[in-house]
Amino acid sequence: MQAQTKQTPPTEDEKKRAFEMRAELKIYQLYQLAEVINLASTRSAFRGAELSHVGALFDNLSLGVDKAFKIAREQIASEASEATKPLEPVPEEPVPEEPEETVVEEESKTVNMD
Repeated sequence: MQAQTKQTPPTEDEKKRAFEMRAELKIYQLYQLAEVINLASTRSAFRGAELSHVGALFDNLSLGVDKAFKIAREQIASEASEATKPLEPVPEEPVPEEPEETVVEEESKTVNMD
């Protein structure tokens, strides 16, 4: 088993720089975070003074997740309408006719060699 080292807490400058960075999260992760906040609030996990901050965070998460669901719904509807769109007929090109074969029969010539 590896020994765990304690990580020093970030300085104020490190926090400031890190908070300005963008992070890549999946919408599902944001949805789960909103659900955790909702569950914790129903179990009285927050003090009264914290509720407005927690509520604002929950509202922002919920709005973002709802917007993502709306965009996904529109994309799915667009893809479905493209899939059910009737196909346009392909213009028929004339098939070239094959030339008729002409059979030339050769006359047999008999040569007399006397």
